[in-house]
Amino acid sequence: MTVFLSASDESAPGSMEVPGACLYAGYIASVADWRRFVPQWCKWVLNGKPKLEYYHASEIRNASKQRELGIDEPKATRIRRYAHKVIKENGTLRPVMVKMNTAPFAKAGALYGKTLKRPGRKPAKIKYEHVGFYRYIRASVCIIEQTEPSATLLNFMTEAQDRALALDFEDILEFVRAEYLSEGKQSSADLLGCVYAQDKRRPPLQAADLAAWLMRRVYDNDVPELERKLGIQALHGKGWKWEIPDPITVDLGDRLIAVSGARTVKKQTPCPAPEDEV
Repeated sequence: MTVFLSASDESAPGSMEVPGACLYAGYIASVADWRRFVPQWCKWVLNGKPKLEYYHASEIRNASKQRELGIDEPKATRIRRYAHKVIKENGTLRPVMVKMNTAPFAKAGALYGKTLKRPGRKPAKIKYEHVGFYRYIRASVCIIEQTEPSATLLNFMTEAQDRALALDFEDILEFVRAEYLSEGKQSSADLLGCVYAQDKRRPPLQAADLAAWLMRRVYDNDVPELERKLGIQALHGKGWKWEIPDPITVDLGDRLIAVSGARTVKKQTPCPAPEDEV
């Protein structure tokens, strides 16, 4: 039994009214590979002097945050270098990148103001995170089915900063499971496991943050020199990237809205605690 885990994060412009890209990115690896990655990440990235509670790609480059952490610019640069080094040396981490435009979510956009039904909770406006995570799930399954025939389960880890959004992600996973069944793809439906909503102290989420941050810098054509040398090749050399045209984004959003409000398929088995994985 080979269990895989996909950790993901998002990046968006400050406002949906700003023309640009909504990005969703992360890494997939087997639980065994993540277990090898985590102690290396802790040793080289987090457990220096002073220790870091977590790694955040934009904060580590911010001068005021550096002072708060008690590190100077040379130290921050070394930590950034180590972060790329650990990811690169763990070559079994596969990047997944999803890009869509802000236009469908902005005023006058086809999805603007539309809501998802959520039984027992207030309806929510559909966000790029909903569509991005939907596409990210299907992209992750595609990668696993093409590259890992021995895989038996694929779980997802997201940040739990917004509890309501984390619950939405659980519903979206169940929708994708039902969608696979309706398409006659029993094996794809069986592959889907659980969504773990965790905090940013989890090293897989820190790696996902770095992937989303780097993808943003590439899109904005603002890649720092260090990342240009160390990060881009590792990310794109083995990465899988999906660009979603606006009509497809709208179609996916409308499909999520249409089925929102009810889980059509229940998970067959309870998820293990994330501590049992990574």
